[in-house]
Amino acid sequence: MVKPTSDEQVQQLEGQDIFGEEFRNQFTGIVFKVEAGRGTIKVKAETKGNMVLKVKIGNNPPMEMELEGKIKATFPYNVSEPTYVYIYAGQVSASVKAMYSAATDEPGELKIYGIEWSADEDQIESLTPNPSPVGEGSIYSVSGQKLLKPQRGVNIVDGKKVVVK
Repeated sequence: MVKPTSDEQVQQLEGQDIFGEEFRNQFTGIVFKVEAGRGTIKVKAETKGNMVLKVKIGNNPPMEMELEGKIKATFPYNVSEPTYVYIYAGQVSASVKAMYSAATDEPGELKIYGIEWSADEDQIESLTPNPSPVGEGSIYSVSGQKLLKPQRGVNIVDGKKVVVK
């Protein structure tokens, strides 16, 4: 049985070469990088005994979740730069243990059946009225009509959706 990774170990491993031997010897989980922006991470997994699914996104504290049966858990993210995501099994923390009826002192396990992540493609930026156009300054209404300047509501400016209040 693989020994779970502690939150302290994950903090110590941050910034290390994820392909290095020291990292591999200390971390039992999955690591990947998400690009800057908002999105969601979906993990289909199952936990048993005193194990929980832990998801740590960048410098944020890990989120933990007990999963009874195969469940797809969703974790939103919003990061300003490319960021590592750590998914691993951990023991139920003392503060959370009381919330879980299935949590015991018996050894447990985490089974991961699949992971998906996707960036939100519908990110809408907000502009003040009459902004200076960027680039070529192509401005269109949502219906596709070319505009001379942004109008109140949703506009397409240089290929991006923006809202003028």
